[in-house]
Amino acid sequence: MIELKREMGKVKESEERWRELEGGGRECDGAGRRDGESVNRAGRRGRGARWPLTGPVLPQVGSHVTGGDVYGSVLENSLIRHQILVPPRSRGTVTFIAEAGHYDITEVLLELVFEEQREQLTMVQVWPVRQVRPVSEKLPSNHPLLTGQRVLDALFP
Repeated sequence: MIELKREMGKVKESEERWRELEGGGRECDGAGRRDGESVNRAGRRGRGARWPLTGPVLPQVGSHVTGGDVYGSVLENSLIRHQILVPPRSRGTVTFIAEAGHYDITEVLLELVFEEQREQLTMVQVWPVRQVRPVSEKLPSNHPLLTGQRVLDALFP
């Protein structure tokens, strides 16, 4: 019993996965789920899935777009609508826009020309996690964020 109390809360390494003992002595799978409990994951579409491209206002050929402009939207389901944006550092004149229809995420939906350079845009934007997204202006924080202090923070700083 004393040995079990010593090992409670400590992480052990096993061949299949990291496990830890919770208060009742049952093993956890490292994701916070205990054996016997399960979390059902939602289904997902593969990269080859076709998405219905629509848009309230699709840009016309010859119009100018800049980063952040919406050039289409797709419905994931009846509740979620994803807007497709021009990447932050892209701009130019539209030379091609895909018509409303079903496309996969790698097909070219928009083509831009700026200073003799062509750029083709798809539904996917790849952005490194550690690279800051550009903003036009950083606003100062004039007022502190007051959320109150939790009792435990006061008792155990």
